[in-house]
Amino acid sequence: VQTMRERAGMPAEVSGLLRLGVSETIVQTWLSDLLAELRVTYPALDVEISVDVTANLRNELVEHALDLALLMGPVSEYTVTNLTLSEYPLIWAMRPASGATGPVRMSLRDMLAYPILTFPRNTRPHFEISEAFRARTGEPPRLFPSTSLSAIQRMAERGVGIGSLPRVFAQNALSDGRLIEIESEWYPTALNYTASYIADPSRPILTRVAEMAQAIAKTTSSTAS
Repeated sequence: VQTMRERAGMPAEVSGLLRLGVSETIVQTWLSDLLAELRVTYPALDVEISVDVTANLRNELVEHALDLALLMGPVSEYTVTNLTLSEYPLIWAMRPASGATGPVRMSLRDMLAYPILTFPRNTRPHFEISEAFRARTGEPPRLFPSTSLSAIQRMAERGVGIGSLPRVFAQNALSDGRLIEIESEWYPTALNYTASYIADPSRPILTRVAEMAQAIAKTTSSTAS
């Protein structure tokens, strides 16, 4: 009946609970746009949001504890459908020295003098950064991992160390001078996000919401660029 109502153009009749898992980068960029569109399109739909790291979101999705996850993907399970969302390049950023403006140039060896503020241990950026420093300098970096991008940015702004952050996330801090970008010979791989869900013929709303997220993510990415 729900499928027939949607096909008949009656999304207002769609109700129930959507358990949505989201990575923090998306929370801090365009999640509010998605929620606003959901409220207008599906006013009777309740949304329960869980913000967590990708490894946990993936596990909860596969275990059916989440209906839809917006995470660093794709999820390589044959039961999971993945729609590409957006790509966010990572930059190096730190608190500027007094009076400094514009990007500064530092090699990875220069950066060894500072703690590197980055993603948690069970993430690809954390692994890549550790391996890149070892391979290119012969020394391990001091890594300060955090599950919160906001915490990483605040620590970088206060001079704790060098942050590895999505450019879109740090843009305001760069623009108003709280952070300065570091140009170096190597950067972690850009973050690629997917809308991932286990398709259920009885719940076409999952595909609809994933497609909605995909459209919003592409619009946001093109605007930011």
